[in-house]
Amino acid sequence: MDMLLWMELDDYKLFFLALACNSSLKKVNVPYLEDKDVADICRAVRQAGVQERVSLGKHRFWQETTAPLSECKELSCITLQRKAHFHDEPLNTTLRQLPMCSHVKSSGLNIDMEGMNDMWRSLMVQYITKTTALRELRLVFIPNDSFRTAWFDGTLLQALAKNKSIRELVIFGFLFGEIESHVLVNMLDSSQTLCDVAISPCCTDASTVSLARRLSATMSGNYTLLRIGLSCSGSCPNELLAIDDVYCGAAAELIGFNQGLVEKVQELAAVDENEAESRIKRSLKSISELEDFMRFMGVVKRSVSCHRREDGQKQIVDLNRDCWLHIRQFVKVGDILD
Repeated sequence: MDMLLWMELDDYKLFFLALACNSSLKKVNVPYLEDKDVADICRAVRQAGVQERVSLGKHRFWQETTAPLSECKELSCITLQRKAHFHDEPLNTTLRQLPMCSHVKSSGLNIDMEGMNDMWRSLMVQYITKTTALRELRLVFIPNDSFRTAWFDGTLLQALAKNKSIRELVIFGFLFGEIESHVLVNMLDSSQTLCDVAISPCCTDASTVSLARRLSATMSGNYTLLRIGLSCSGSCPNELLAIDDVYCGAAAELIGFNQGLVEKVQELAAVDENEAESRIKRSLKSISELEDFMRFMGVVKRSVSCHRREDGQKQIVDLNRDCWLHIRQFVKVGDILD
């Protein structure tokens, strides 16, 4: 059930108490929260004992609407919105708490670069470096004329390189020059945890093309990275489930057992982990058998046949299924030359 309408705090409390008495309603999604009431709403969920059945939407922390994050364990998705000309201390306090908040799995940092100070910069870097619970991070920058000199000294991307928990990363509005592009490419090339990356840089078409060329030249060897989008990221990892050409087949064999792909299939197909794994296995199995593999690779059109050898030695068609499948473990789609 999705609650699509705003309600007053007292109405939320009554609803959660009623939910506790109705065991037939298994899951309730509350996508919209009044920012000033979020701490009280979380408390009402706990008091009613319905934490496992209520999913709270994204909460925005502004300078004027911060809540004690450590008391809001029902929140797993948050956004910190920093505006220029506002008092920073409430957001600084929240940012200090974040590395210890294991319940926060998805975080967004929206930063107006005008008036960016060393304290906020340092706290951002500390959070990204220290967090072990965060799975999704969205960085949105609203630049100003002094953006590069005031902000970038390599610490942001260095912090991302040290992080071992983030699986999905979005960077919007960041100004990528030659140095920044080089650091980004090295970070993505060496990462063993990032699965999904979307980058929408604040730069010219020429620098975007330059960044794309750098990425394409080095990303082919990172089999953990399932998708990277530059400027726009509309591709769907679910397309990997339809292995319809040699390139898809080669990629599927390399990342088919990556946990990030399993999670992405779960998300896109709205299925559990077992079903997601089953779908991936079925896709890979579709090119496993001898004749399926040979047709897929374009070696034959219909079936495999061999001319009889004069010496009577066995040929590939004489292998039983178990023998072929054993060989197939070592013969990958990417090994076959065009």
